[in-house]
Amino acid sequence: MRQTYDGKMECIVVDDCGTDDSMVIVERLISEYTGPIVFKILQHTHNRGLSAARNTGIKQASGEFLMFVDSDDRVHDDFCKDAYNCAKCYHADLVMFSHIRINREGDHELAREFRYSTDGIKSQHELMNMIFEDEGTATWNKLYRKNLFDDISFPDGFLYEDEGTIYKLIMRASCIYYLDKVLYYHYFRPGSITTLNNQKGLDDKATLNLQRYIDLHAWGYHSDILERKIREFGLRYLIRKRRDLSNPDYIRFTHIIQDTKHIPHGYPSKQLFFIYLFKYCPWLFEMYFTMKGVKI
Repeated sequence: MRQTYDGKMECIVVDDCGTDDSMVIVERLISEYTGPIVFKILQHTHNRGLSAARNTGIKQASGEFLMFVDSDDRVHDDFCKDAYNCAKCYHADLVMFSHIRINREGDHELAREFRYSTDGIKSQHELMNMIFEDEGTATWNKLYRKNLFDDISFPDGFLYEDEGTIYKLIMRASCIYYLDKVLYYHYFRPGSITTLNNQKGLDDKATLNLQRYIDLHAWGYHSDILERKIREFGLRYLIRKRRDLSNPDYIRFTHIIQDTKHIPHGYPSKQLFFIYLFKYCPWLFEMYFTMKGVKI
């Protein structure tokens, strides 16, 4: 509500039938607001999850560009203005900017993301490398030209929905700009839905990561960091699932690990050992983690 951008802005709030008092607070703040932002409240008939809420908002948005804000997070006063100005100046379809992650339980800031990157136009491959290196697959640290979503939506019913969507938008964008300025503050909660401590989160992340890996290869994106990331997660998944041979994702990760011929650059020696252990002696790999319960 303190945005410095003075053009037309539309703020869409999706009521996804949560159990707290969020909508009461929203309605009070809107009633007290005087400024250029036009508010629109959309209501679901029942709780449908984050993907459905975003998809609903996208369909009803009337602007040329879209930005997203998750509940509990906060944004810089120049959040809209700086990202929009970059998009217009450089004719960009997608603008990514830096952000800071904050541990809500400890209320302390973690490292700033993309701290080694500089302002400028980026290729699709450069931006993919950046988000893999600095865990930048989130939806909220970017501005998007709305038509990027013409036939792309967030996977309904999935956790880790960003990982099944953002790469598609990046690979569709004709021009991408990175702005080296912190415009978003993400409050991280260890017990949030984006943790791997529940079975659904683990399975959803596996399915989305595998599809992303397949798509990016098909679209010509090849890099050591992609190979490293899929194997890092694949090992964790194989350990947690414990020879679930009826699970197609388990089988796919098994093939990826066993087909490893070139070890990606920067791969930790400990994980390298486990890759070779699984590749050449899977029964010993299984026995090791069954007996020791060691985490990678």
